[in-house]
Amino acid sequence: MSTTTSTPTTTTERPRRPRRSRWLSLVAIVAVLGVGALLTGCDPTYQLIGGHPPCDAPLHFRINPAGFTHAELTDIVTAAGVITSEANVALQYDGATSEAYATQDPRSGVGYVLIEHRTTTYAGREATATASPWPDNKDVVRSGSIWFGPVADHLPVGSPLNGTWGSTYLKLALHEWSHMMGLGDLDQSHPESMMSSATAPSLSDGDQAGLVSNGCYSSGERQVRLAQLGQ
Repeated sequence: MSTTTSTPTTTTERPRRPRRSRWLSLVAIVAVLGVGALLTGCDPTYQLIGGHPPCDAPLHFRINPAGFTHAELTDIVTAAGVITSEANVALQYDGATSEAYATQDPRSGVGYVLIEHRTTTYAGREATATASPWPDNKDVVRSGSIWFGPVADHLPVGSPLNGTWGSTYLKLALHEWSHMMGLGDLDQSHPESMMSSATAPSLSDGDQAGLVSNGCYSSGERQVRLAQLGQ
């Protein structure tokens, strides 16, 4: 067998990364993604398709008072104030309107949230209330609709509503406003949550954490608030 001598070509081979190092890199990536979620205010646990509301301008809303009692109107505005405080957003009430989504072409409620009292169905049954966030082309909620159904009007305070809610509009309004802020419905594993089957008109720590995550806090403020809530 003949041997040919030639000048070897030197190549630098990258050393194989130790397995432990690869795992540390993966952990670092996950950590970065988690911090990114905090910085953007988009917690995937709570995020709804509409995204969080704009932080540079108020989210306006108007109410068509037809069909509401004075107490119900007060509850809706009160709930907006609670959400404003918890999410650090500006829900601005611009007063009454005679507009109705069903009769407007183009649709009313562009640029603000339109609140109405009307029969609405969901999954083939009459619903107590429903929220429809309308995101803009940047997937940020700047308008939408909240509809409260008459089924809530005829039940005494404290009675179950569709097997889940008590009959006060404050409970319903907190739930629907939370949808506008980006919180989704939760299952029965979270019975304390306003997004599940809670009957008290108050927000759980988890509800508050979702509003903080999707709200308009700075990253530092957000982390402090979440720590206070044990999240």
